[in-house]
Amino acid sequence: MPVITCPNASIPEVAGDAAIYVNDDDVDQLANALCEVQKPSIRHSLITAGLAQAKKFSWSKMAQTVSSALIDTTLLSLNLNEVNLIIFPDWSQPEELIGLELQQVMKAIATHLNSEKTTLLIDTGNIAGEDAELFLSSVVMNLLLQEDLDVTERLEISLVENLADIQWEALLPRINAKILLEHEDQQALAQVAVTKVPFCQIDNLSNQLDVLFKQEKQIKYQLSENFIIYYIKEISISLPYDHALPHYQKRFRLYDKFIGVIAKYLPNDQDFVVDIGANVGDTTALLLQYCLNPIICIEADEEFFGIMERNLSEYNQRIIFVNSFVSGNNFKNIELVKNSGTARAVESKTKIVKSDSLESIIKNSNLGKCILIKTDTDGFDFEILLSSLSIIKEDRPILYWENEISSLKDIELAKDLLNKLANMNYTKYIIIDNFGNPLFYGCSRQYLEQINEYLFNNTYNKNNTFYYTDIVAFPETYSYLIPQIASEYNDFIRSSDVYP
Repeated sequence: MPVITCPNASIPEVAGDAAIYVNDDDVDQLANALCEVQKPSIRHSLITAGLAQAKKFSWSKMAQTVSSALIDTTLLSLNLNEVNLIIFPDWSQPEELIGLELQQVMKAIATHLNSEKTTLLIDTGNIAGEDAELFLSSVVMNLLLQEDLDVTERLEISLVENLADIQWEALLPRINAKILLEHEDQQALAQVAVTKVPFCQIDNLSNQLDVLFKQEKQIKYQLSENFIIYYIKEISISLPYDHALPHYQKRFRLYDKFIGVIAKYLPNDQDFVVDIGANVGDTTALLLQYCLNPIICIEADEEFFGIMERNLSEYNQRIIFVNSFVSGNNFKNIELVKNSGTARAVESKTKIVKSDSLESIIKNSNLGKCILIKTDTDGFDFEILLSSLSIIKEDRPILYWENEISSLKDIELAKDLLNKLANMNYTKYIIIDNFGNPLFYGCSRQYLEQINEYLFNNTYNKNNTFYYTDIVAFPETYSYLIPQIASEYNDFIRSSDVYP
């Protein structure tokens, strides 16, 4: 329905370019607008723009934004800084022992060149706030009397009282390191997932602070000099300046968009999604906007993993980040070779990377049932799926993989995978070429095998129509989704929209 309205208050923000605006006291303007809106071309453009504008607003997106804002507000009192350190004293120990350790920590930080850019967080979960403040005041006074050091002028100290799990999830990514104490509150440490936070030793704290500030400086430099800001629909992410995604999506409008339509039609939002080969988080950023499901992001390359964590940090409530290669072995003889913003895994006799099975990663996540597995690892996707058959058999998720065929080995691995999937009642497939164009909706495995032969034959000539395919495999349980997915994706293709 076309809209005629006034440019008052927040209406322009809501309506955007999808309305005809008239002044609230201009009758002639309103009459002209009423005539204009009768024209078919104007009506069509307003309706199209209105549908696109409406997609920018959703209850789920609003809930996420409000939730993140409220959580961030609760952390404002901690006065977080450029570098944030945390300690977990065992307040049940004698005051002399705790006081000595706290004096050592405060002195090391307060005498550092960048002390004013540092916040020391002190966990007080098992002591009354007033008691903790009184005790810390005595520690500060001792430093002033014994060392002539006024800590309050050089260092920000914040007490961390009883935080909810959701607050810890928001706080932990902002903590640079945990300082190890001889007497720590083991119960508090068990309740808070600090194992992924780096740690510092008291006796070498000054040097370790140098390292932390150097790392922060490098991150700021990289973000300003070597990265670009790129929008995945409504979510902005940082990409390495040589990343190929902007170039591909500029040339090929459909590139890497199809999985968003699949996510939109997932039959429930309680089961989780797995993104293997998550790179810098671009696919997950798309999924976040089309479904409400929890997501496990798995990336083997440490540099890309770090970028992904920063890109998606505000969505920590929905995402579990895992830095690992996926296979059936604990370690894998491969090397990650980077090119144009991707890391391709190639076999190596000298390089070894840590690897976990998908089954173990999923069990450690404690999320329940898997509904969608996407894997894009530039050459190892067949092996990953074949090593994950136990979890596939148990949950029967929709499978989405990059189908790269460059050797007879790939042909055989593909056949082996399709045979095993057939035994699990995977009967229907969607085949998309590497540019995002659909080749088949709801076809049988025989079509896929013929496409694979075509891809392999293309390795012997230079007249390629396309270079690889993306495959979506549906168990019989979810095959009813294919017509809806096909209809929406076809509508997107025939429109001029940037995203479905």
